[in-house]
Amino acid sequence: KQWYQRRVRVRYGHQRYVQDIFPCGNGHCVDTSKVCDLVDHCGDGSDELGCANNFHCAESGEFVALSSLCDGKVDCLSYEDECGVGCPKKNLFGSPSLVYAAWIIGCLATLSNVFSCGVNMTKLVKSRTLESAVNRTLLVLVSFGDF
Repeated sequence: KQWYQRRVRVRYGHQRYVQDIFPCGNGHCVDTSKVCDLVDHCGDGSDELGCANNFHCAESGEFVALSSLCDGKVDCLSYEDECGVGCPKKNLFGSPSLVYAAWIIGCLATLSNVFSCGVNMTKLVKSRTLESAVNRTLLVLVSFGDF
C-alpha cells in the first residue's frame, strides 16, 4: 500500500489522494480496497496485474483466483487455467483395466469398420441400380470415415 501512496503523491501532488487511491495505467483512479480483488475496476486491468492472488487469462483478459487453477472447473475461455504449464496432466482412465478395455473396444470397432467397408465395396461393384450403388457408396464412405 505504501508503494501506491508514494506513486499517487508524486503523480498528483495532492494530500487527499495519498491514503486510499490507486492510479490506473490509463489515468483513472480507483480506491485501493479495489486493487487485487479479481475485478477490473480500472478498465485496463492495471489494478489486477501483478497481484499475488490471481491468474490472468491471456486471451479473454479475465482474472481468476489462484485457488481456481487446476481445479477441474474451466474459468478461462481458452482453458488455460486447467491446461496450463502448472497443471498436472490428468489421466482420463483411473485404472489400467479401463485403458485395456478402451484399447480392445477401439480395436474391435476398427475391425468391424474394415469388414463393413470390404463387404460394401464388394456389393458396390455388383450393384445393378443407381440407388443401390449410391447406398453402398455412402456405407463405404461412412465405414472408411470412422478410421
